[in-house]
Amino acid sequence: MDRIEVKLADLDAVLERVAATRPTESKLFDTYQKLVLLFVSFLLTGVVGAGLTYFFNVRAEEKERTSIAAGELFKDVVRATNQRLRAMSSLAQTYSLVPDDRASKLSPQWDSYTSLLDDWNNARDYRRAMVRILYGEAAYQEERNIHYAFRQIGETLGRLPRDEPVSADAIKTASSVEEQLRLLQNKIQSFYFQPAADLTTARVGQHRRTAKAEQLDWDNKDTLSRYLQQ
Repeated sequence: MDRIEVKLADLDAVLERVAATRPTESKLFDTYQKLVLLFVSFLLTGVVGAGLTYFFNVRAEEKERTSIAAGELFKDVVRATNQRLRAMSSLAQTYSLVPDDRASKLSPQWDSYTSLLDDWNNARDYRRAMVRILYGEAAYQEERNIHYAFRQIGETLGRLPRDEPVSADAIKTASSVEEQLRLLQNKIQSFYFQPAADLTTARVGQHRRTAKAEQLDWDNKDTLSRYLQQ
């Protein structure tokens, strides 16, 4: 077998050629690395960034819709509550008029109050549910207390005669109803403060107050007087 001889000079030439090709391979690797980094950067700033932007925009829009709904609900509660308070107060005051004026105004006052009471009862289930969702348990329970106070005072009004003659006892009862309504007005005004504050600080909807509230026993005949005197 013939020997294969590798001359040192030939080996040096091969090594020189290998060494000459290394910078080119390194440049190719660097270019590939830069392309990968560019692609990853695009994903982070483009796709992920767009996703985060979309998420926060949706959250902001949802918060705005909740605030608008809470504001509209608050105005509706205030309007309906004030209307009922005024109607009951006006009706009770009619009994203190002189007989001729009372005779002409009593029946229209009762008609107006009865119509408003129907509107109140028809809208209340939705209104109280939304109060609980948007403002929390404390507001829900206080709305309930105001409703039952109205109802018990209204039951007293309902026992009064609706036309002449009106007895002195009936006039006295109507006067006591007026006093109860004045006390209830103070409770109503206090009730308004907390939802109004929550609305201005965006503590509504998912951020509503979570504190529990006491549920009063309105089957007890003494609850009304205790509630009004608190």
